[in-house]
Amino acid sequence: MEQQQQEPECSIPLTSGTSCSEEQQSLMLFDTLIDLCRNNITFFEGDDTETGLRLHGAFVGLIDHIEMAKPLVRTVQSFMHEYDFDPSVPGNGFRSFLYVVECCVKTALKLARYVMENRSTILFRKALYVKEVEAYNHLMASLCTCLQHSQTLREWTRESGDLFPDESHSVEELFARGGIINQYCFYGRCLGFQFCDSIKPLLKFISIGMAGFSEGYYSEGGRISKATSLMYTSTKYMLDPELRARRIVNISQNSNVDFCKAFWFLAESEMMHSLPSFVGFKVKVNRVITIPP
Repeated sequence: MEQQQQEPECSIPLTSGTSCSEEQQSLMLFDTLIDLCRNNITFFEGDDTETGLRLHGAFVGLIDHIEMAKPLVRTVQSFMHEYDFDPSVPGNGFRSFLYVVECCVKTALKLARYVMENRSTILFRKALYVKEVEAYNHLMASLCTCLQHSQTLREWTRESGDLFPDESHSVEELFARGGIINQYCFYGRCLGFQFCDSIKPLLKFISIGMAGFSEGYYSEGGRISKATSLMYTSTKYMLDPELRARRIVNISQNSNVDFCKAFWFLAESEMMHSLPSFVGFKVKVNRVITIPP
């Protein structure tokens, strides 16, 4: 007698354009990262140095935040298909944010694996990588807070099915609740973690330029003194990602429209026109397209 094979059950509902295996594979990244963190925790338990203790604590904190994020991700996965444009177009803000969380986990996974493979070598710089691990620890904590707020937005829009709340709630109310989110981790060492590697140097250049330009813009003196100050401060912000993050967050919260106009006006200068050839990757020509007159 032939036995029929039963399809494996999935605890997460199937959604349009997203298979059960893909969602489970995404959550498997969390478990893999936890295993790597536990391996590093076991190694650094016997390290009594300051950096060793900080690495141990950073990996412990990273596990705590990963464990916190897993059920939140499952919850968002269970309802995100309700906000798709239509069944053939699986895309909305909830899916995009889960992609951001997945990018964070993948990057932290690479970092934890690198630490595990190189922690016993002579050239391993614990003072550098302890800051990297702590940065992603803070980033995951902020993403967990954002995941919690995404569920709040879901409760506000459960009946309407829209991405925006109804008249009983406002976007300003959600932003007020999001004031507790640590914004510094998004502009420091983790800057551009959700983008491809080719765009990260450009984002870093823009953030360094914005931080340095802000000091010259709000300082007193002539053009020469401000240009000299820009060279010094840009170097300072390039070497200290945490300082750069604090400056950018301060600018975004307190600067006015005139500063934004002055900064983006720099793009019209001749120097900025030739900038992409220096800071960007050169793209190979795959196909030449001629547009007739």
